[in-house]
Amino acid sequence: MNIMKSKHVKPLICALTLVACIFALGQQQKKKPTPKETDSNANELIVYRHFFHQVVLLKSLGPHKKESGLSDDQAAAVLQIAAECERDIERQDMKAQQVIEAFKATLEKIKPGDPVPPPPPILQKLQEERDAIIMHARDRLPVALGEEKYKQLDKVAHRNLRITTLTLPQIESKSK
Repeated sequence: MNIMKSKHVKPLICALTLVACIFALGQQQKKKPTPKETDSNANELIVYRHFFHQVVLLKSLGPHKKESGLSDDQAAAVLQIAAECERDIERQDMKAQQVIEAFKATLEKIKPGDPVPPPPPILQKLQEERDAIIMHARDRLPVALGEEKYKQLDKVAHRNLRITTLTLPQIESKSK
């Protein structure tokens, strides 16, 4: 009788262990980014948004070119990427502005004491697309410059735009 139980128990234990491992791996993959990872992503967006904007405004890399050791052709490639990024961001911002104007019109119709509706969910999607435009432009730089020159330019861009992040505590909403 004990042999019979052990023959059934071992496969059962193995099966349960396998299920537990699969579940644990699934949970790891669904893990939300840590505040540090989120800050890092936000920093990249801020650095490259300002970097591309500055490059387009100045119509040159200015001191970035010399500090990064870029050739004229490489600097021209960065300027082209920055100009395309700025153009795409402007288009995205125009889409968002239309949604914002429509939402403002809705808010103007609200009577005092009526609940205020939340912003349209499409704004979050538009912001995510805007962020993706910036990150896509940044990701084009290593291809255009080569990995070594990109790393040099990345260091210069980060050094010239120093960012200090402050994580604020979450404020819990009070529901009635």
